[in-house]
This record gives sequence, C-alpha cells and structure tokens, in this order.
Amino acid sequence: MRFVTILLLAASLLYGQKRPNWVKKAPVDSKYYIGIGAASQDADGADY
Repeated sequence: MRFVTILLLAASLLYGQKRPNWVKKAPVDSKYYIGIGAASQDADGADY
C-alpha cells in the first residue's frame, strides 16, 4: 500500500502540472522588453 501511495505521488508531481508555453519558447514582442526579475520585500513601503 505504501508503494502505491509513493508511486501515485511521484506520478502526480511529474505529470500533474503542465508548463506554460513561454517556458519552452520565450515570448517576443518588439514593443516591450520581456524578462524575469526579483526584488526584496524587506524594504520600507516607501521604497516601492
């Protein structure tokens, strides 16, 4: 029983989530810069 549970969990992690199309091929639009960014959320509210 435990093996079946682990097998089902592994299968759901591998096949349960489909990746969006832009993961395989980045979107291109000559009017906009499209990128990925990150920012700290620890700053004061006036900083953002």
